[in-house]
Amino acid sequence: MSQTGPVDWLTFLLGINAITNNGAPVAGSPGANTLNVIGATSIALNVGTGALDLTLPSGGASSGTFVKRTILTATSGTFTTQATTTKLHIRGCGGGGAGGGSASNTPGSSSAGGGGSAGQSCDVWVPVSPSTGYPYAVGVGGTGSSGADGTDGTASGIVIASVTLLLAAGIGGTHGTARTVVGATQGGSTTPGVSSAPSPFVGYLTVEGDGSSGLIIDLTQPLVLGGRGGSGAFGQGGTTQAASSAGVTPPVIGQAGSGYGAGGSGAAGGEGSSGGASAEAGGNGAPGVLIVDEYS
Repeated sequence: MSQTGPVDWLTFLLGINAITNNGAPVAGSPGANTLNVIGATSIALNVGTGALDLTLPSGGASSGTFVKRTILTATSGTFTTQATTTKLHIRGCGGGGAGGGSASNTPGSSSAGGGGSAGQSCDVWVPVSPSTGYPYAVGVGGTGSSGADGTDGTASGIVIASVTLLLAAGIGGTHGTARTVVGATQGGSTTPGVSSAPSPFVGYLTVEGDGSSGLIIDLTQPLVLGGRGGSGAFGQGGTTQAASSAGVTPPVIGQAGSGYGAGGSGAAGGEGSSGGASAEAGGNGAPGVLIVDEYS
């Protein structure tokens, strides 16, 4: 298909039939699959019989001058804006959940912990006052323990204009119990999705990845898999750990989440080389973070 001009290329790449500006045609024939630009800060995209309105953050980077970036990792404190700052661009996440531990297995039994889920993330803008302090908290990652559920992380947040932007923590994975049959152990469970930030914040909150279940796959061809940790916008979940339930490999501890907000993986507990195995811990969740960019 031959396309000419930037507008034609945009309609071609997005698979839309027309572009309008405040309802006035710019390219194509308005109808199904129409991109309507409303002023400078809003876009309405009609797809078939549905419609999606995207309101862009007013006073974003394009309308101001970058002042400073601060990466907040301390568990709590007060963030103070610069003398010229009038708006903030905030990205960040809550702490990740830890993976579940494996059990102390007797000969012939195995166990696998579920992975922890990732903390909720955000990408928002908000107006602020110059030289003003705003209280914040940064979540910590959950902790894995031998033979026990991984603990949840803790939430991150900041309070501006008496409104709290709260980023939920990741959920810890369930510990594995000694068993002689094929089965699964629940990972940290969340419902991924996107929601709008509370006013005066403008932007989106995203529920990140689940931790996967720990698995005992087949005791005739024995393999034990600790659940992987959930990944998010700022970190990678702990990878799946494997052990044998036939005494070939010892039990394996879970792997910690990396970066920020990711979940730890679950422990994998086979019989161990001596015919029995001690309990092992799931991997720790990664801590949360708040990345704050200031604009004048």
